Amino acid sequence: AGNGVEGILDGRRIAAGTARWLAEEGVEGASGLGGEPGASVVGVALEGSLLGAFDIRDAVRPESAAAVAELKSLGLHPVLATGDNEAAAAAVAAEVGIDDVRAGILPEGKVGIVEELRAAGQKVAMVGDGVNDAAALAAADLGIAMGTGTDAAIAAGDLTLMRHDLMLAVDAIALS
Repeated sequence: AGNGVEGILDGRRIAAGTARWLAEEGVEGASGLGGEPGASVVGVALEGSLLGAFDIRDAVRPESAAAVAELKSLGLHPVLATGDNEAAAAAVAAEVGIDDVRAGILPEGKVGIVEELRAAGQKVAMVGDGVNDAAALAAADLGIAMGTGTDAAIAAGDLTLMRHDLMLAVDAIALS
């Protein structure tokens, strides 16, 4: 989970995933994959030979920076925990105003971050929308799932936002 996917296509092994994972799987040239600044790179290999790579970049929603600013004004400390690489995570964090960035985090690592913050005496609200967020949503004091996300995230969350709008999470916290 969080590294890649592999399967058989016409009797041949095909794989797509992070440069690190492809290199661990023995794909030559995978460790040297690089992309545009602020993007995550996904390599594609057939029978252990690198075919190519593409960049994936999250588009930051227009309301996200304002929502982060509002969360901070409520006295909260936003943390960005993402499976994206450090450059991609830093670009998104800079755009929305988050200072605490944890990049390259696998799903179990997100649970670890929740547990670390709770062990430090903090109350943790987790916002997520994917299968990779479900365990951390369940581990948090308050799991906030995006209604446009996966069924796993929605089932794991305590609260489901009906639109993919982070300002709704701000409103819910402020109202509570």
